[in-house]
Amino acid sequence: MIKGQTKRGFVPSDEREFSGENLRKLQRAAEEVYYMLNRGYPVTNVTRFIGDHYIFSERQRLALARTVSPKERIISRKKREVKSCYSSG
Repeated sequence: MIKGQTKRGFVPSDEREFSGENLRKLQRAAEEVYYMLNRGYPVTNVTRFIGDHYIFSERQRLALARTVSPKERIISRKKREVKSCYSSG
């Protein structure tokens, strides 16, 4: 790491909470959150329910809430996506 460089938003517990077995749990939890969001459940309730099940920290729950969206929202975002003039497609 370059001297003086900081990790934006980094918390020392991140290395433990977002790696190894905890990362695998988060990936499984994300699939479950995605399933429930696609059935109309509110993200706050879903992440609380799934987070309680996996005994996640508030930071892990927040990560789930910020990274998982229902299919309808993903499609909507893709339609509005601006293509870069640097892309080859």
